[in-house]
Amino acid sequence: MSEPFLFIAGHPALDFLNTEKADDAGERVELLAEPESVAAWLRASGMHPVPADDSLLSDARTLRDAVRSLVVAWTSDTPAPDEPLALLNCILATGAARQQMASDFTGQEIPVIPAPHPLLPLALSALNLLTRHDKTLVRKCAGTGCVLWFLDTTKNKRRRWCRMEACGNREKVSSHYQRHRKLADSA
Repeated sequence: MSEPFLFIAGHPALDFLNTEKADDAGERVELLAEPESVAAWLRASGMHPVPADDSLLSDARTLRDAVRSLVVAWTSDTPAPDEPLALLNCILATGAARQQMASDFTGQEIPVIPAPHPLLPLALSALNLLTRHDKTLVRKCAGTGCVLWFLDTTKNKRRRWCRMEACGNREKVSSHYQRHRKLADSA
């Protein structure tokens, strides 16, 4: 695998969203390029890896898109979209605790069903994020063209960038250039 995984978000569900990022030109870069990438990401994140096959790759990408839709709705104070909510709940339904999420972003438990889905730990992580965290602290990077998400756990709760050494530095260099360009143009 040529692209390293990013564990910068402060929450596993957001780190999972960040398995799709943007390159310097703003083009999407898929870090889950093959079934083995999903197993490698699960291992790197500390979750139990599962056997890699094509359905795992497809399921992981579908779950990631669903969680992204739910995070966007949640942070925008809009109702949970039906299809992503149904997909998340379908995976959650395979768990021993059988957790479910309601459209108002509250959690609930229902009777047990055996045979958990291989991505159940990711679904439980998403449930944890969406029902137990302060949505005002879940943010998308303010860097131009960046698509990464993070949970702001800084002391002053003013984090703006996925990483200071990446987007933060680019924005500061750009701002510095613009200020000096303005001074030069006015002189």
